[in-house]
Amino acid sequence: MVDVADAARHFRKVRFIRLFIIFAGIVSTVAAQDEPVRGFITLEPFELRVEALCEPKAYRDEWGLTDFYIQPSNKDRVLSQALDLLKSKTAVKSPDMEFNFDSTHTRFVILTKDLGYVPDDRDEIPLDEALIGVSMSAVCEGVNNLDIAWLWRAPGQERVPVQLSVGEDLLARYLTEEQPYMQWGRAADVDYAPKMLPLPPVNMVRRENQPILLKVGLGILALAGVIVLIFKTKTPPLIFFLIPLGAVALFGAFRFARSVPELPDKNGANDLVYSLLRNTYHAFDYRDESGIYDTLEKSISGALLEDVYLEVRKGLELEIRGGPRVRIKGIDLRKCELLARNDDAGTFDVQSDWVAVGDVNHWGHSHLRTNRYKANLRIGTFENTWKISKMQILDEERTQQVTTTDGSVQ
Repeated sequence: MVDVADAARHFRKVRFIRLFIIFAGIVSTVAAQDEPVRGFITLEPFELRVEALCEPKAYRDEWGLTDFYIQPSNKDRVLSQALDLLKSKTAVKSPDMEFNFDSTHTRFVILTKDLGYVPDDRDEIPLDEALIGVSMSAVCEGVNNLDIAWLWRAPGQERVPVQLSVGEDLLARYLTEEQPYMQWGRAADVDYAPKMLPLPPVNMVRRENQPILLKVGLGILALAGVIVLIFKTKTPPLIFFLIPLGAVALFGAFRFARSVPELPDKNGANDLVYSLLRNTYHAFDYRDESGIYDTLEKSISGALLEDVYLEVRKGLELEIRGGPRVRIKGIDLRKCELLARNDDAGTFDVQSDWVAVGDVNHWGHSHLRTNRYKANLRIGTFENTWKISKMQILDEERTQQVTTTDGSVQ
């Protein structure tokens, strides 16, 4: 099992590497906070994001921003103009595949100490304080090379800082009109397919009787006996129906043997629950819904798929709706208490307490997200494999730590 501390150490390691790179001489985009346009490109295993921060005051004349405030009446127009510039003035290509940037989100943002950039929901935003965060993303896989052209510079801006993040690698350059290009590549393919944890096999055991029929048969015969004792020689004719019925039930209880899944012991249940939870989060390594659902279905029964998809996705989203999702690095199963066993149905119930830790880069900030859940789970077998068939969330808590790309905590 991966402890939360392991994921936190991974996060600190990434921060240290980035700090080292910056001190080694690579230009840091964070050091260029006064630039009106700043670019960020993030390549993840299954997603490529092209993002930018833009100060509308640099476009005061071009966009006709004559007032000291951006009013609700022109917010949509300003946001649309920023998105158009990102689309038309940047190009990220690869010989490995073509990118379809069909997912975009653009809004006014404000930098906070605890959460990084969050939505700026003020009705009127002072032009000197206004900042636009714009992003477009494409689903991708197996990308080993990137050719980047960044032609978006604000009026009067001589250079634009562009940061490229690929896993623990960080490249940052000032791009100019004379040199608007940067490249990235790696020598070999990397397999990013989710590494699903193996589940124990479903061992079937033979039941020599049907417990329900056995209980019914014994109950009917007991009732018949009580009637005989009470009425004796005046026993009603009903008794001649109950006795054969009870005998038939007992015959059926022992005649029709069946096989049922053998439930794991306490330690086995703990390992099984951990694997199912980790595989559930692995599904969200993908960024397309078909990949998520296909992987999620291996751990969650069909009736529960939609609820789990929505619940987990909500926990992985940042504060900006439509933004990137956190990729889980580790799971710490802190509690797995057996509540009930149903040997006849082949299911067992547990109360689990776990912590999921992940991170994501967004607009030059690294977000470490910790999600803690307490839930009742039911585990059963479906198509000869173990799956979660019921989930009742009892408590949840989300915390977030944000660092800039220079390694400083905000």
